[in-house]
Amino acid sequence: MTRRPLTLTLLALLAGLAAAPARADTLRVPQDFASIQGAVAAAADGDEILISKGSYDPFVIDGRNDLTVRAKGKVVLTAPLGADGASVAAVIVDSSGIVLSRLRFESIVGDAVTVDSSNGVLLEKLRIDSVSGYGIWVTGSNDVTVEKTRIEITGADGIRTDACTGVTVDRCLIRYAGNDGVAFSAGNPAEPTHGSVVCRTRILDPGDDGVDVDGDGNLFERVIVKGAGEDGFEVDKDGAGSGNTFLMCRAIKPDYRGFAIYGSANTLEKCISIQVGHDAIVLRGAGGHTATSCKSVKPWYDGLYTSAGSDGNTLTGNRVVSPGDDGIDVRSSGNLIEGNKVGGADQFGFEVTETGNTFTGNKIKGSKQFDIFDSELGLGNTYTDNTLKTSNLL
Repeated sequence: MTRRPLTLTLLALLAGLAAAPARADTLRVPQDFASIQGAVAAAADGDEILISKGSYDPFVIDGRNDLTVRAKGKVVLTAPLGADGASVAAVIVDSSGIVLSRLRFESIVGDAVTVDSSNGVLLEKLRIDSVSGYGIWVTGSNDVTVEKTRIEITGADGIRTDACTGVTVDRCLIRYAGNDGVAFSAGNPAEPTHGSVVCRTRILDPGDDGVDVDGDGNLFERVIVKGAGEDGFEVDKDGAGSGNTFLMCRAIKPDYRGFAIYGSANTLEKCISIQVGHDAIVLRGAGGHTATSCKSVKPWYDGLYTSAGSDGNTLTGNRVVSPGDDGIDVRSSGNLIEGNKVGGADQFGFEVTETGNTFTGNKIKGSKQFDIFDSELGLGNTYTDNTLKTSNLL
């Protein structure tokens, strides 16, 4: 048997120790450090800061990697009025792999959480209550996730993003936002947010829109907005959002419109509007939008409305119940309107004021005026296999 020299064995062992990753430590507040900021300053990459029950001052994580700040018990951060007139309770800047978990933010003069120029950040199970600014503001960052978080009573937007990609808002509750519930770069001028997701989230009684988006390729799935002061969902008229998808979303009793869609080539599928204060679905901007299998119940005005210049839209398999004005109001050209159902319109089932549209396989009944009213008497539009009783078509 050949023996390995002792020197080589020791060298190999030392090399293995040097290559092994450093063991993550747990830093405890207030047991080891009096403040969260003190623990952050002492932490190494990969460490966890575990905070016991109590009230704590704001903190900043700047230029760090793979750091977790987690509450054990009821941990409350407050931020009184700062020298510049506002404060932020938790700031993450120029960092990656940061996790904030189970923290509470109360009575903040300013924003609760800001994520700036960072990547791979997770904000989970936070509780934000009574802040004068944003609940959460994410700017210039990528792959930021906010999940299972509750935000109530904000002076500005509940969650706002600017110049971001890959943001995910999942299973959150946002109530009484002073402005928008979720604002993806909604402003003038805006810094668009692209390729982001809001899903399984409830937005209740926002002061302005439930969801306001400027950007491309965003997905909104199973989002419920109730009692919005303006629109339930809006692709912002100040921007040029395209390729956004709204899937199985609900707008319940907004003061204005259920879905106000500007930009181009945006999609609504299986969305529901209930008792909206104006039109249920409005398609504006450059057109090319799609609304399919959506339902509008008792809108104050129209169920679906395509505005002048918003051409080439596709409306298929939608249903409008008891609209206060028209079921579907078409004021643009080149649209395909197929397989829709309108019942009990207070004015016209379909009102058409432009040419170059195709209507096929639609069913309209119970309109107080004509089931189909075409300002050109049907000349210039194509009507095939529609089921109706009254019209002014030649």
